[in-house]
Amino acid sequence: AQGGTVASNTVTAYIDETYTLPTPTYEGFSFVNWYTKPTGGTSIISGQTKMTESTITNTTLYAHWNLITYSLAYDWNNDAAESNPTKQTDLGYTNIVTLVEETELAGWEFKGWAFDSDATEADFSAGQTLKNSGSSLGVTNDNATITLYGVWEKTPIEITLDPQGGTVSSNSVTVYIGDTYSLPTPAYEGFTFI
Repeated sequence: AQGGTVASNTVTAYIDETYTLPTPTYEGFSFVNWYTKPTGGTSIISGQTKMTESTITNTTLYAHWNLITYSLAYDWNNDAAESNPTKQTDLGYTNIVTLVEETELAGWEFKGWAFDSDATEADFSAGQTLKNSGSSLGVTNDNATITLYGVWEKTPIEITLDPQGGTVSSNSVTVYIGDTYSLPTPAYEGFTFI
């Protein structure tokens, strides 16, 4: 099967009868058809070709393959990001692919890339190199588009409080982007807090 695997390496055919050929598999490749030569040759269509008197001798058929190609799209998965990275196209299943590096967003830490937009843990790190990319990304169909989503974690932002002559229970408050927070009320003898 020229690199692939097939359920049976032999098929019995009878003169003037059509015969069925098994469909081989080869990770990363799509099966084209069976041919009479390793390169080129005549296509043999399963269930339609008959054994004839001129081809009555034992023969070998060869599987022909096409490398599966795919596209890789990225979604930052964060409204604070300006635009998504450029899609990588025409990638071969066996290509080495380097994933997009992280971007800087204030108040967020980039954890990596995931298959699921709701993921809290990354499947891949930013800038990771995938040696057999199609296998790593689970590509099964030719011309598929795989989308990876950014995984983010909010980072603490510290706000320093200056009571300007007054006193306050804490001189700082830790907040997270997008979250509401409470501030302590300072005290200053002889003054009201505005």
